[in-house]
Amino acid sequence: MNNRETIERLRREYPHGATVELLEMNDPYREMPAGLRGVVDLIDDAGDIHVNWQNGSSLAAIPGVDRIRRVRVYPRCGEEYSAVPATSRVGLGEICPACGVREALDAAGLAGLSETILERIGDTCND
Repeated sequence: MNNRETIERLRREYPHGATVELLEMNDPYREMPAGLRGVVDLIDDAGDIHVNWQNGSSLAAIPGVDRIRRVRVYPRCGEEYSAVPATSRVGLGEICPACGVREALDAAGLAGLSETILERIGDTCND
């Protein structure tokens, strides 16, 4: 798999620093259980996705052989997401909607009200 367009698509889908979860890896020399998470280091010119796995391994996931999925995690609270994120006012990129409310209230000088407001609208996170 060295199609330039395919490799560029993989680099957009799995950028440096993205969190991934292993669904299946066929490596007879290492124990790589499904559910293992890691952080993408790079995608080489062959299209292999090099990952620093939480078990200390740095094996590459090979598209078409191994299966991984991108896990999107908000940087502020650590929650996974699939819905439309808010945009951080303090340079954190995409953040969860509850963290977005907190940042907006902090910016307006109303930080003390954020938990009360979030409880009333039923939106919470781990922050």
